Amino acid sequence: MPPKAAAPKPAAKAAAPAAKTAAKTAAPAAKPAAKPAGKAAPAAKPAAKAAAAAPAVKAAAGNGVYVRGLGDAGVDAVKAIFAPAGNVADVRLRRNKFAIVFFETTASVKKAIDSFNGKEVKGREVTVVSAKSAPKARRTTSATVFVSPLFRQNTTRAQIRGIFEGAGKIIKLRTYRSNYAFVTFDSAASAAKAIQAKNGATFRNKKLLVKASIRK
Repeated sequence: MPPKAAAPKPAAKAAAPAAKTAAKTAAPAAKPAAKPAGKAAPAAKPAAKAAAAAPAVKAAAGNGVYVRGLGDAGVDAVKAIFAPAGNVADVRLRRNKFAIVFFETTASVKKAIDSFNGKEVKGREVTVVSAKSAPKARRTTSATVFVSPLFRQNTTRAQIRGIFEGAGKIIKLRTYRSNYAFVTFDSAASAAKAIQAKNGATFRNKKLLVKASIRK
């Protein structure tokens, strides 16, 4: 009978290796599952890079075009010319040099270039290229006024100054062959007074146009 009592010990030893084997088998299985979960985090980096790049693309995209060859076309004339390309948001003129035309959308920019670059507009061949800059804020007041017509060949500078007598001190006067002049006063208040007093007044049987000259 005593030899039979020792029989359960081999069963316990057999169970222990079996448990260790099961634990070893189960533990390695858990490790591969954890690795894919850790690798999923880097997937967010491309999205972050794309988000960071977006503002740079937006800043580089302009809604304007540079236009050369329009001559002395005014703001309203330039808007009318480019209206078929899309809604014109703003026009800046550089007399006898070029104009910058800003549209509401970049699609209009492409259409303007495709439609007008190298084409003839009012007897002149124009060049239209993309302008990356954005329109700057306009000044709303100025000490300079535009005045026309002046019949420059028959009108002296002293006579032009005499038109604005009483409005304020004139510090600069520039006349042009195209029958107009720019008159700069000592203050914006004097310029406003000149406009109020002389716009629509008669000079040599013609009605004067006197308006603020805001640099564009």
